[in-house]
Amino acid sequence: MMKNPNPVCKRYGFTLIELLVVIAIIGVLVGLLLPAVQQAREAARRSSCGNKMKQNALAMHTYADANKSLPTATDRKKAYPFPPNPNHVNAGWSTFTVHLMPFLELSSVFDKLDLGTVSQTSGTKQSGQSVSNWTALAPANQAPPMYKDQLCPSNPYAMSGQMLDESYHGNNNKRHGGRHYDVCLGPSGFPSRPPDCAQNNSYCNAHPNWWYANNKPVTDRKSTPGIFNWAFDFPCTFEYVTDGLSNTFLMLERRPEIAVWAGMYRQEQLGVTTGIRPNSSTINEDPTMIKNNSVRTTNSGASSYHPNVFAASTADAAVHFLSDTVDFEVYNYLGGRNDGNIKGRLP
Repeated sequence: MMKNPNPVCKRYGFTLIELLVVIAIIGVLVGLLLPAVQQAREAARRSSCGNKMKQNALAMHTYADANKSLPTATDRKKAYPFPPNPNHVNAGWSTFTVHLMPFLELSSVFDKLDLGTVSQTSGTKQSGQSVSNWTALAPANQAPPMYKDQLCPSNPYAMSGQMLDESYHGNNNKRHGGRHYDVCLGPSGFPSRPPDCAQNNSYCNAHPNWWYANNKPVTDRKSTPGIFNWAFDFPCTFEYVTDGLSNTFLMLERRPEIAVWAGMYRQEQLGVTTGIRPNSSTINEDPTMIKNNSVRTTNSGASSYHPNVFAASTADAAVHFLSDTVDFEVYNYLGGRNDGNIKGRLP
């Protein structure tokens, strides 16, 4: 039998050129699709972040319905006239994050706290109970943060509870975490005029120093220009928000990893000042400086990881994502609760 002089050769696999072409095409497709996937993921994270801020804002309103006023940022120091206490003595253990616990499905934790203990360690609110407040808030050392309604998923430090220097807020336990949705202090120097606030601008420096409430009633606009006061017991009622609830900031997003005083349950320096531009270029990200009081004038403003925007809630519990480039004057008038300026309107 004669063989076919021209047999058909069967080929299996790809040539090197063909393989390289396919790899190149896949690389181009991945390069085109990856940004879209990342944008979709950030959009989902941003939506979740806004929903969490909404939950906190609604909890503020529920608290106000039950207590006839909004919670205080902190009651570490009390000042007249709420209640009369001219000596400004330490008066208890609580912050707005603690006040909101019963309204954010954390009643079981709240019930274990002793809010009248300045030392933060007795924990004897219930008969026969003996546990420190810090332990009640974070019974499992280095477990995931408990107060998840305060954690923005866009922030890579959210679940770790760490600051930039890799230490932890509060009692050195990551379960204490940091405040991502902080109360608005309005246009106030914190503790001095921020670099973003020019000398001839009064709208971003409504009072000369952060201890102004030492000698002024906390209802005074210059003492407490925003709905909250950073250290004095000021349970604001909605009647004090004369600029209108939809025209006044209630809460602002922040990056707690850049500020040691942004811990979830820390008693002092609660709040975000509008005297610093949102996502300001003056933020100091040196890990060795975040525990230094000198960076309070740069790191106490609104900030976020969302591209070019940050979350804000107005006092009517509405949530908005505002541009980093929002007009600074408008931004500060939105922070004030009773400045009466018509510029204080959302863009």
